[in-house]
Amino acid sequence: MISVLLIFGILFFTTYFTGRGAVVLLRRFVGVKKTPSFDAILFCETGMMAAGVYAQWFSLFHGVGAGAFFLYLILTILSVLFLRNAGEVTGSFRERMKKIPAKGKILVCVVIAFYAYGTARGYIHTDTTLYHAQSIHWIESFGSVKGLALLHNRFGYNSASFALSALFSFSWLTGRSFHAVAGFCALLLMLECLKVFRAFGKASSVRAADFVRAAGIYYLLNIYDEMVSPASDYFMVCTAFYLLIRALETEEDDVFSFGILGILTVWCATVKLSAAPLALLLCVPVCFLFREKQLPVARTFLSFAGSGLFIGLPFLIRNVLLTGYLLYPYPAIDLFSVPWKIDPGYALSDQREIMVWGRGYTDVYRYDAPLSEWAGDWFFSQSRIDQAALLLTIAGAGLFLGYLLYRLFVFAGKKDSRMTHPGVTPMLSGKEIFLSAVVLAGTLFWFRAAPLMRYGCVYVYTAAALTAAFLCRLFGRHQKAVFCAGLLFFLLGKGILFTGECIRTFPQDGSAFLLLQKDYVDAPCVSYEIDGETFYHANGAGTGYVAFPSSPFPADIRLLGEDLSDGFLPGPVSE
Repeated sequence: MISVLLIFGILFFTTYFTGRGAVVLLRRFVGVKKTPSFDAILFCETGMMAAGVYAQWFSLFHGVGAGAFFLYLILTILSVLFLRNAGEVTGSFRERMKKIPAKGKILVCVVIAFYAYGTARGYIHTDTTLYHAQSIHWIESFGSVKGLALLHNRFGYNSASFALSALFSFSWLTGRSFHAVAGFCALLLMLECLKVFRAFGKASSVRAADFVRAAGIYYLLNIYDEMVSPASDYFMVCTAFYLLIRALETEEDDVFSFGILGILTVWCATVKLSAAPLALLLCVPVCFLFREKQLPVARTFLSFAGSGLFIGLPFLIRNVLLTGYLLYPYPAIDLFSVPWKIDPGYALSDQREIMVWGRGYTDVYRYDAPLSEWAGDWFFSQSRIDQAALLLTIAGAGLFLGYLLYRLFVFAGKKDSRMTHPGVTPMLSGKEIFLSAVVLAGTLFWFRAAPLMRYGCVYVYTAAALTAAFLCRLFGRHQKAVFCAGLLFFLLGKGILFTGECIRTFPQDGSAFLLLQKDYVDAPCVSYEIDGETFYHANGAGTGYVAFPSSPFPADIRLLGEDLSDGFLPGPVSE
């Protein structure tokens, strides 16, 4: 736990200042006179993106080890100096801290300690033992290795989160690889979700974002005993929840703030492709930019487009280096002819395996099974709460379409394209309608691609939360009382279940991880040689972190060059 707290401190310091520096720098390029309202979480989220993109670019040339970390630390110090010269460091931070009451500061400290403890212990995800730990080990040691997916196909499941985890693993310092960044992502989201309690204030009102915050708390409690694993799902879902909450609370005509959220969606998609539909959020700043023309159109558009390209490019390059494809496993996008490319048939089989696994099958040949054949079994295999969320999502889709048709009918022929009228109070604002459409599009994308709940729960939970927000507004002036009562009931019920689960599942040796974080789970491995290099396998099981390089099964490959850093080619293995 102490080690996790130290890493959390390093993460906060570096991501806050690099994130704020990136925002101010982009603001100057665009020509905005004022930085968006102070929000430490927004700057940390932007800094996480900056650190992840930096680590990916660095990995294209070298292993992400001590050199990468100290260079990033230098960049952080340069960012502090830049902000200091711009007069944007100490003043606003101190003023903001003074506004937070003592109880609020105590609560934040308790939450930080709570998440440091959760990140220090828990269950190592099966996929972490299977390939997450090895993927991070490869990035730490060699960066991006050509044909790495030939050693094990799951090494081709490239995620920006692995490079970010490698940057803050400190394996070069301690000899063991820490994995605390997923817990930090969860901590940032929890600090954002705690704002839901503002609804209990006398002068406050209930907003749609508060319903999404409640859904975020539910998700965070679900993963509390698993966030010790550096699984890309946790990075993506936590970031996506935060983006949707911020989007609901950002003014539509705030082009710059929405632009920041837009480029964060690009980063989120590089963490996991299931977040790709969130890129539709970019439509908001683009539309207002060209319609309102509050900012220099060409310079603003090019600044954000260039930022998005800079964020996404290292991810795409790494895909090509690891697998030979721009996106893996999607062999339909076949643009490169490189000697280390994975066989298209194998890549297609891999894609179908992910699809059927999400549907609850292990037989890849059932990839083309009709919806009627698998949807029922899939639905009833979900937890009761997830089933309720799915039903709310389906109901919400119907309500959304019905309400949209109603709005179009009411405002048909009106000159105001924003569908507002003095005599009509809309149940949903134009922004909420658009964000509901984005979430529903994401739900359909996830359901069609691979409907495993941990891949797309952010869409389902957010859609259910927005449906609940819509229904709550039917209570008119009593909606705040209804929301607060529902929130208390939800927190009480989930709190009891969460406490019981912790007592039942957590080991009783409460002091075992007070100093150091729980290490990766390693498995007994068998060694073998390829072109004079020693490799390991675990007879089909996950290998963990220490046995390196390793894969579940022996690989039929050969070295591309003289050593491991040069990459791999398809077999046969040389004698």
